[in-house]
Amino acid sequence: MNFNRNLGYIYIIYNNDKKYIKIGSTFSYEKRYYQYKTYNYLEWKYIKVYEILRQTNDEYAFYDEDEDEDECENINCYDIDNEIQTEFSKYLTKKLLKECVNGGHEWYFNKDNNLINKIDSFLKGKYEVNEIDADKLQFTNFTIYNNWKNYNNRVLDNYIYKFNMEESEKKSKRKLRKYQKDYVKNCFNLLISSLLCLLVAPTGAGKTFMFYSIARKLLRKKKKDNDDKNATINIVILSPRLSINAQTVSENNINILSTKSDFIKINGTDYKESCDKYKDKIKDKNINFIISSTYHSAHKLQEFIETNKIEIDLIIFDECHFIKSWDINKDNNLDIKESLKTRTFIMEDKTYIKKRLFCSATPYKEQRENEKLYGEVVEEVKVGELIKAGYLAPIKTIIKDFKGKCSLSKLIIKEIIDKNKQKSVVFCNTQEHCEILYKQILINVKGTNIKPFLYISKYTHCIDIKDINTLKLYEKKDEISVIITCKKISMGYDFPMIDMVVFADAKCEKIDISQCIGRGLRTISDNPDKVCHILLPVNEEQLINSKYATIISYFDYIKYECDYDILSSKSWNTTIKPPRKPDDNSRVYKDEYGFDIECDFNDESLKTKISEKYSIELNKNNINKLNRIILTPENVLQYIGYNVIFNSRGKEIKKKILNVSKSNKSIIIDHTDLQNSLQIVSRKVYVEIPDTNKCIENIIKELIENNIASYSEYKKYQTKSKTTNLYSVEKLKEEEKFCWKLTDTKNKYYKTQKECEKEIKKIDNKFKKSNITTDMFIEYNKSNPKIPPMLPKDFYGIYCRNMKECFHNNQKVRHIINLKDSKKKEDIWEGIYNKEKNIISNNNIEYKGISPLNGFTKAHIKEVKPYRNNITVNAWSECEYYCNKNNKWITTEFMNPI
Repeated sequence: MNFNRNLGYIYIIYNNDKKYIKIGSTFSYEKRYYQYKTYNYLEWKYIKVYEILRQTNDEYAFYDEDEDEDECENINCYDIDNEIQTEFSKYLTKKLLKECVNGGHEWYFNKDNNLINKIDSFLKGKYEVNEIDADKLQFTNFTIYNNWKNYNNRVLDNYIYKFNMEESEKKSKRKLRKYQKDYVKNCFNLLISSLLCLLVAPTGAGKTFMFYSIARKLLRKKKKDNDDKNATINIVILSPRLSINAQTVSENNINILSTKSDFIKINGTDYKESCDKYKDKIKDKNINFIISSTYHSAHKLQEFIETNKIEIDLIIFDECHFIKSWDINKDNNLDIKESLKTRTFIMEDKTYIKKRLFCSATPYKEQRENEKLYGEVVEEVKVGELIKAGYLAPIKTIIKDFKGKCSLSKLIIKEIIDKNKQKSVVFCNTQEHCEILYKQILINVKGTNIKPFLYISKYTHCIDIKDINTLKLYEKKDEISVIITCKKISMGYDFPMIDMVVFADAKCEKIDISQCIGRGLRTISDNPDKVCHILLPVNEEQLINSKYATIISYFDYIKYECDYDILSSKSWNTTIKPPRKPDDNSRVYKDEYGFDIECDFNDESLKTKISEKYSIELNKNNINKLNRIILTPENVLQYIGYNVIFNSRGKEIKKKILNVSKSNKSIIIDHTDLQNSLQIVSRKVYVEIPDTNKCIENIIKELIENNIASYSEYKKYQTKSKTTNLYSVEKLKEEEKFCWKLTDTKNKYYKTQKECEKEIKKIDNKFKKSNITTDMFIEYNKSNPKIPPMLPKDFYGIYCRNMKECFHNNQKVRHIINLKDSKKKEDIWEGIYNKEKNIISNNNIEYKGISPLNGFTKAHIKEVKPYRNNITVNAWSECEYYCNKNNKWITTEFMNPI
C-alpha cells in the first residue's frame, strides 16, 4: 500500500445501521479502520473502499507553459473526498445519533441504499478507481492484522496517533499553498534562465516539498523539450546531517517527483553498496535517480558522479548556510588541495552539474550578496506572515530575571509546569554546560512527572543508535519531557510536538536564534491551539559578559522576521509595580497576532539597560543603512547594498548605483546631507512616527516601495499623490521643523548634561597637553559611548562648560570650514562671514557647500553673526543670519555627523 503510487482510498463505513454512513479518505484504510474500532464498542464495517488510480492528466502528460500547475498535478483521495462532500451535501446530517456514538458528528443519510449507489456511479464515472474486493475489507484479512491484534489499547493509541500525524502531513503536503506556488514558479524560472538561485523560506514553510515540486517541473519541461514521455532526470540533495538526509529522501517525498524514482545514499558506510545499486538500477532507463549525500561526504559524491559519468540535472543544497562551516578535509583526512578541488567541483562544475538550487531559512549575508555563486534570492514570506496565516505556531516570549530568586534549572522546570508544556528543548553552547544543567534538572524534577534527556555527542552531523533511542524516549507520547542539547537538533530536526525553546546560553548569531526557534514552530493538526513559548532567562552578569548578544539577536529576529517590536509592546513599557501576591510579579499582554510577552524583572534598571543596548544597536543598523546613500553633486539619492534592495525593482536602482560609483562622483555623507536625504519623504511620515529608528525605517520603506531614487522622481511621486498632502521638494528644503535629530531620543542613548560634563573632565585630565580639535567629541564618544559625539545646544544648554573654559582661555581651535591653520574664536567667525559674503556678492548663486547655512539654500544671506556670542567646537551651534526673504533675523542650530 503506497499512498503516492495509489493516491489513497475513498471508503464508506457504518456501525450498526446502514441507514447512516460515513464517507472518508485515507492513505491506509486498514489503519483507519483500527481508529474506528479502537474507540468504539460497536462493530464497524466497510461497505465500499475505492483505490484511487493515476488519472488521465498524469505527470507524463505534456502541458502548455501557461497551464495552471494545479491542473497538471494528480488528483488524490483528499481532493475526491472534497468533491464528494460538495456533490452529496444534501444527504449530510450533523445530528449525533445514539446509534453512532463516538463516530463523529457528520453522517450521511443512506435511505434504501440509494446514496451508496449514487456515490459508486459518481466515482466510477468521473475518476479512475479500483474497487477493493469485499473479502479484503474484513479486518481479519488485513495485512496488518497479525501484528496489530496482539497490541493492547495503549500501544494501539501510540500507533494510531502516529498514523494520524502522518495522514495530516500528507493532506497538507499534497497541494502547494499560494506562497509555495510563487516560490516554485520564481525558482523554476531562474533555474531555466541563470541555472542557479537561492530559495529563502522560514522553517516550516515546506522547503522540501517546494524543491521536489521544482524538480518535478524540470522533469516535465525536459519531457516536453525532448518530446519524450519517458525522459528522466537525476537530482542530488546535499544536507549537513544524515538525519536530515533520511527525512528528505523518504519514500513519501521522492514520489512527489515521480513514482519511477529511486534514491542512492552517498556516505562513508553506504558508498560501496550505493555504487552496486546504481549499476544494477541504471539498466532501467525510466528511473529518476535521487542521490543524497552530506556535505562531509562530498568527496565521495564527486567520485561517484565522475566515475559513473552521471549527468546531474539539479543539485539541491539543503540548509545551505552550513556551507560557511563546510570543512571536508576535517572529517575525511583530505589534504587542503583535495578539499578545495571537491568544493570547486560541487559549487562550480558545469560538465556534469547543470543547475544548482540553494535552500535555507537563514542564509548568511555573504550568500545573499554573492549572486554569481548562489544566484538571485527568492524570498516570498517571513515567519510572521506564516504565523498570521496559521501555518506556523504563534510565538510567546518569556523574559525572566532569575537572579536572587532561583537557579536556571528551577526556572526551566517552573515554566514547563506553569505553561503546561509537553516537549521542551534547552540549547546550551557547550557540552560541559549541557551535562551540568542536565544533572541539576535531574535533581530538581523529583516529585514532578517531567523526564529530562541529555542529547550530546562528538559529531553534530550524524546520529548513532544511542541518539536514536534518546530521541524515541523524548518523543514518547503523553509524557512531559525536556531535552538538553547543543546543536544536534538545532537544524533539520522536525518534531511538531516541541512547544518550548529555552536559551540557556548566549547565542550571538541571529541564524542560531532562528534555527533554534524553528524547532518549535511547526503546527499540530490535533492541537490547533499550540503555542511555542521562548524562554529567555536573563541575569545581569551574564548579559554583560555576553554583551547582550542573545537579547539583541532575539529582538532582531522578532522584529525583522515576525514584524513585531518587543520594545513597543505594552508589557515591555509597563512599569513594574510591587505585586500583591508573592507569585504575581509578572504582567502578560496579548498583542496582535498572538505575540504574547511576559516580562519579569527584579527592577526597572535591567530592563532599561536592555532597552538602551538594543536601541543603540538598532540605531547603528539604521544609520548603516542610510550611510549607503550616495549624494551626487546633482543631489541624486541612490541606495547601495543588497540588504536594502531585494526586489526586482531594485535592479534598475542598482545599475544607477554602479554607474555613480564608477564615476567617483559620490561624496561622503555628513549630517546635513543626511538631513537633506530624509527630506525627500513626506513630513506626514515623520510627524506620525517621531521616534528616530521608526522614522528611518519608514523612510527607507517608502523610498524603496515607491522606487524613488532622486529628487526628480520624488516630484513625480508627489504630483501623482496629491491626495496625500505631500510637501513639495522646495517646501521640504525650507521647512525648519522637518529636521531629524538624534537628540530626539537622547534620553534613551546618552547620559545627562551633568553626567557628561563629569565624564569629560575625567577624560580631559588625562590629556591636558592635547590641543582641542574639531574631533574632540568624537574622541569623547569613543572613550565613553554615553557621551554624544556631537554638541547640540538643547542637550548641554547654551554650551558645554569645558568648551566655555576653552574659549575663555583663548585656546586655539581648528574649525571645520576649510581653515587649515588653527584660529582664534574671532578669526573663525570672520572666516564664516567673509565666506558667506563672497557667495552673496557672486550673483546671488545658491550656496551648496558645507557651512553653517547648508540646508537653507534659498535664503539670501545679508549678514552672519554669532548668536549671543557663542560658538562650540565640533558642532554647528547657534548662529544668526539675516534672511532677505523673511526680512528678519533667524536663529538656527547645526550639528556635525556621528
